Formats: sequence, structure tokens, C-alpha cells
Amino acid sequence: TKLKAEFLQHYYDKNGVPLRSKLIANISRINRLAVPFSGIYNFIVSKKATANVFNSLIGFHPNRKFPKLHKTTLKKWVRKHVSELNDGKKGTVYLFSDEFTNFNDVEIGIKAIRLLNNLGYEVIVPKHVESGRTYLSKGLVKERKR
Repeated sequence: TKLKAEFLQHYYDKNGVPLRSKLIANISRINRLAVPFSGIYNFIVSKKATANVFNSLIGFHPNRKFPKLHKTTLKKWVRKHVSELNDGKKGTVYLFSDEFTNFNDVEIGIKAIRLLNNLGYEVIVPKHVESGRTYLSKGLVKERKR
């Protein structure tokens, strides 16, 4: 992964970064803006005709499927339900929510929190910087370091 990321960074330094790579690298920012419109977004990406237009405009393969957005984020859900989650008889568990669990796979995060809470653990989702995985996967090493 490191070799690929460094190669792509050098390539992009000389040739520019394709739009699709910029979009994927910045998916967390895009998702943050799109969550309030998750119903519209999910409709667009789930219908073949609109998804194909979307893919064509961005430069993705026609068969590429976009992950759906949850109607809320895991972090917002935790803030709303924090009073229910702070039992902690057996101890405290810190759950670090990545970009995908926070925006797309929220139900998995909620189930993990509820399971740990039902087992007697207080669950804290701390504020932390994003992982930067999307930047590295697209070779935007310099962007990741910011």
C-alpha cells in the first residue's frame, strides 16, 4: 500500500490528479455535506439510470456501485443516545469510528455499541482525526499529511 501510494503521489505531481481520485479521497467531506440529503443521494445511486449518469460524469466504471448513506451519522447517534450508553459496570471501551462506519455502516456501529453496553461496558466514541485511508488509497500522500 505504501509503495502504491508513493508511486501515485509522484505520478500525480507530474500529471495532475483525476477528478475521480479527488472525489474518492475526499469522500468523508462529501458524505458530511450529503447526509442531510441522504434520501435523495440514495435514490440517485440506487437507480441504474441515474447511477450510470453519475458514474459517467465522474469517470467511474458503469457497474460501480456507490455505498448508500445512512440518515444520520454514528457520532450524531451517540450524542443523542449518550445517556442510555453510560452504564460501565465492567469498564470502559473506546470505539474509534472510521469514516465508513460514521456515514455508511452506521447500523454496524450502533449494534457494536449496544452489544458492548449490554455486556456491561460504557462505550465512548472519542473525537479523533480521520484515518486518511481514502487519501492513501488514491495516492494523495501530501493531502493525508495535512
